[in-house]
Amino acid sequence: MAKRSKTTNSIVWVVVIALVVGFGAGYLMARAKYTAKIGVISVLLSKKDDEVKALKAKMNKVMMQNGRMMIMTDGEVSRLNEDLTLSDGTKMMRNGEYQKPNQPMMRMQNGEAMDMDGNMMDISAQ
Repeated sequence: MAKRSKTTNSIVWVVVIALVVGFGAGYLMARAKYTAKIGVISVLLSKKDDEVKALKAKMNKVMMQNGRMMIMTDGEVSRLNEDLTLSDGTKMMRNGEYQKPNQPMMRMQNGEAMDMDGNMMDISAQ
């Protein structure tokens, strides 16, 4: 194998150093240019996440389905396993009975639901 000349070695080292300096400078320029944009995007994504959580929270409810009390929390439906007190003071029982403050005990029917603020809704058509 032939030996490389000193000139060839010097050219190789100059090219390598130029590439390293070029990539380093490009990285620093891109970082300076896009750091602010990344911060803005992060804030926007955080706000959207909060909006999605708020929308899911609005969907939270207790409902009677097929004779069973169910609860929807953040889009997940599961069986109501313990009695629950809603934000307006309504007491919701596992058997479907509920009592609003200063009112007699009532029972939910299939297809009825109540949001976490104690507002009745009909979900039978949904």
